Amino acid sequence: MHRGLICLFVALAAVSVGCSASRPDEFELAKHRAMYWRPDASRAEASPERITSLRDRCELVAARDLALDLAKQQPNDASALILASRAESDFLFVTAGDEQYADARATAAWSALDFAERAVAAGDEGAATVAQLAWAQGSVTHLMPMFARAAHARTIGESVARALAIDDRQSTAWATRAVLQTRLVTLPWIADVFAFGAPDASVKRAIDAAAWAVELRPSLQHALLLANAYGAAEREGDARAAVVAALEDERRFARDDALLDQARQRTAPTTEADDRTSP
Repeated sequence: MHRGLICLFVALAAVSVGCSASRPDEFELAKHRAMYWRPDASRAEASPERITSLRDRCELVAARDLALDLAKQQPNDASALILASRAESDFLFVTAGDEQYADARATAAWSALDFAERAVAAGDEGAATVAQLAWAQGSVTHLMPMFARAAHARTIGESVARALAIDDRQSTAWATRAVLQTRLVTLPWIADVFAFGAPDASVKRAIDAAAWAVELRPSLQHALLLANAYGAAEREGDARAAVVAALEDERRFARDDALLDQARQRTAPTTEADDRTSP
């Protein structure tokens, strides 16, 4: 009887903790994608070169406007679709912590995955595209029913492996592996109960993957992922040093501006920063 009650409690907890947001249909995605932040951008500028240039300057809002518009104009073009997927992933960084965007963030995560899947289906199986697919897959993990997450984690791991088999210097793939490994080794007990069949994970793998991401692209995003991995190993000194090094680097990468406040918080010994670097 006692064991039955425990099982019932675990099942009910799984329902509540694992509450999911169902995948939006095409109409819902189209409605979301039409909600541009700054509609004053010239649609004539919606070119891959312009979008990439804006991202490189950390102008993620303007880049997203143009990327979504380009994907609308060229719905079967893999390069346009992957730019749109990346732009939707950028949305998650720029709006992190802002409750007014909570629902839009969930839809954006699914939108990023939809664009990435369509890019691969259109024939683009390059390392960068498959790596973005893996990242987008990771972004919807928390939106899935808990009992489905272990299998989904395996899918993410397989996508990462595919990307790295094509190009073992693909930083997004290493970053995704770092997030996946860190999440798996820091699962709360109730999630751990339902993690049967999830990929093997270790703190060392999380740190190694994040360190490679930083080596290949020393952005604040990757530094914070490394800090999270060090944090899982209770190596707070190393965690802080990783972020300090990134802050002192004069180079700027896409998403750096969106993560600047969090990075500064992460270096403050008495302040615990929230994790906005994970998908």
